[in-house]
Amino acid sequence: MFPLGLWAQKKKLVLIRQADLLRSEVWGDTTVNILVGRVILEHDGALMYCDSAYRYEEINSFDAFGNIHIHVRDSLDLYSDVLFYDGNTKLAEMHYNVRLVDKTTTLFTEHLFYDRVIKRAHYPDSGRIVDKDNVLTSRNGYYFTEPRIFQFRHQVKLKNPDYVLTGDSLDYSAGSKTAFVKGPTEIVGKEKYIYTEDGWYDTRTETASLKTKVFIRNKDRTLTADSVFYRDKPGFARAFRKITAHDTTRRVILKGDFAEYNDSLGYVFVTQNALALYYEKNKPEDTLYLHADTLHLTFDTAREARWFYAWKHVKFFRNDLQGMCDSLVYYHPDSVFTMYGQPTLWRDSVQLTSDSIRVWTSNQRPDSMYMFNSAFIIQLDDSLNFNQMRGRDMKAYFKEGDLRKVVITGNAETIYYLREDDGNLIGINNTAASNMYMWIEKNEVTDIIYQVNPEGATYPRSQLPADKQKLKGFEWRWERRPAQPMEVLKW
Repeated sequence: MFPLGLWAQKKKLVLIRQADLLRSEVWGDTTVNILVGRVILEHDGALMYCDSAYRYEEINSFDAFGNIHIHVRDSLDLYSDVLFYDGNTKLAEMHYNVRLVDKTTTLFTEHLFYDRVIKRAHYPDSGRIVDKDNVLTSRNGYYFTEPRIFQFRHQVKLKNPDYVLTGDSLDYSAGSKTAFVKGPTEIVGKEKYIYTEDGWYDTRTETASLKTKVFIRNKDRTLTADSVFYRDKPGFARAFRKITAHDTTRRVILKGDFAEYNDSLGYVFVTQNALALYYEKNKPEDTLYLHADTLHLTFDTAREARWFYAWKHVKFFRNDLQGMCDSLVYYHPDSVFTMYGQPTLWRDSVQLTSDSIRVWTSNQRPDSMYMFNSAFIIQLDDSLNFNQMRGRDMKAYFKEGDLRKVVITGNAETIYYLREDDGNLIGINNTAASNMYMWIEKNEVTDIIYQVNPEGATYPRSQLPADKQKLKGFEWRWERRPAQPMEVLKW
């Protein structure tokens, strides 16, 4: 048999250091030391001050009353009106006007348990934490004095000069200055609102990682996503999955599964199922839907949009205009966009193609357009026949969004189906010239002028040569035209 002393830790007794009055009584099986006036007790390195106390010798415990002060270490002190202390378990139970002071942080509550073994304070009945900048309240909470970690639960509310946080669970590490939230949480600032159900925020670096149903509103902009990582000072953020970024001032919505925003460098880009929506106020039918592999928007120091880039597999839809290309660039100050890589535009029964297309817009409608190299316009005449125009370059002019004039410069050539007012076919005209001017009203050609050596003929349908039915470079891309908004996602 081994003696128990080899296994048992030597019990440390509660010691009496000072009292104005001391007397002992026997209560049942217990010897009670009654201490009154300027009482000081010591236990395992902690000093405990009070007005009066009952010390129970056999159970190594005491009850204290009035002006209680427990000094645990240089920076940790506890205060209350009533204290029950167990010297065997080193558990202090404190009541009424309780304060825990640790460096610059003070906890106020009416009921507190402090476990000196695991260095944990617990308040079960509402508490308030105050430091230089913050006031935090919760129904209950825990404070681990080493390594200074707070855990707040139920009806958590944190007030800061810059924001108010409310939620059901908040952990805070005083050492790393990092806060962790779990469950539905709202952060309301002077100009910002944040909702999340999981995340952390480093107050030193002003860096945050938010997860689960993230929603952020900042003035005229909102962001929703599955998760968001951001740094406040440089204005940098990354968002992941199910992203919707909405700018109500510029009336643009960006969607995707990955996005990055940098305020100091002035850009935002979206990729993975990227979709942009440009809309008119109170005119949802005029919304422009644009998809590409990557969308990139730049803005200046005044936060005014500058350049918008769409790269790879670009396709867009609006009720009165559709298009596709390999890449697109839009310059906001001049309201002009340029399409590259087999650009194609469709409007009503008209298709326009060239090596590149530049369009000037007004109120999100085409105002004028340049088509550079291998320009081609096709209009569906009926289910089998096409009016056609081709040339080196073309300029098109619009009025209230309707095509009114076309100018072809270099190698102009047309095939046009001439019809009576009642729609009966007169003949099919094929003409070539250096340049051409065409005027249009209500989608009908009203006049054509050919310049410099025009050559052509008009044929009855039955006599139209096979090589005159379609101009060189004819390519009808109608099956790739998006018929409704979400078809822009199909390439």
